[in-house]
Amino acid sequence: MNLINDALVRFFPSQKDVFGESNKFLAFQDPPPWAREVWKRHLANLAAFKDLAAAHGARLLVVLIPTNTQVYPFLAAHQGLDLERPNRILGGFLKAQGIDYLDLLPLMRTYADQQPRPSLNPDRDLYWQHNSHWSIRGEHLVGLLVSRYILEHRLVQVPDEADKLRQIEAKLRKFR
Repeated sequence: MNLINDALVRFFPSQKDVFGESNKFLAFQDPPPWAREVWKRHLANLAAFKDLAAAHGARLLVVLIPTNTQVYPFLAAHQGLDLERPNRILGGFLKAQGIDYLDLLPLMRTYADQQPRPSLNPDRDLYWQHNSHWSIRGEHLVGLLVSRYILEHRLVQVPDEADKLRQIEAKLRKFR
C-alpha cells in the first residue's frame, strides 16, 4: 500500500488527507488507469473468496467498512472525490456475483451526528478524533449491526435467534 500512497502524493498532492491516503484512489470520479487495474484485481479477489467459501460449504459475507470522512463528510473538502463511489462499485459487483454483503455506510450515517464541527469526539462519535479508526462507541455499533445482519439473514444458526434479535434492537435504540 505504500507504493499507492507514494503515487497519490506525487501525482495528486492537492488530494492529500481528503479521503485518507490508502483510500482516495477508490473515490476519483475519473480514475487513472493504474487505479482501474487495482479495482479489477480487487474485484477478482472477492470473486475468488466466494469460490473458496463455496468450496468449503460456507457463505461469504463481505462487510463494507466506511472511512470517517464517508460517515462524516464535513471532515473532508471533497475536491473532485465521490465519497460513495467505492460502495456503489463494490455493492454492484457483490450483488451481481450473488455475494452477501453489508454496507455499513448508510447505517453508520443513520447513527452519526451529522452536525458539522471541527473535529470528532470519540465519546459521542463513531471514530477517534485524530485517525480513521472506530471509537469504542463505533466498534460497539458495528458489532450490533453486523450481528443483526448475520441473524436476520441466517448466516449462522443460533439458539434463541428471535430473542437475540430483540436484544440487539433494544441496544441499537439506545444509540439514537
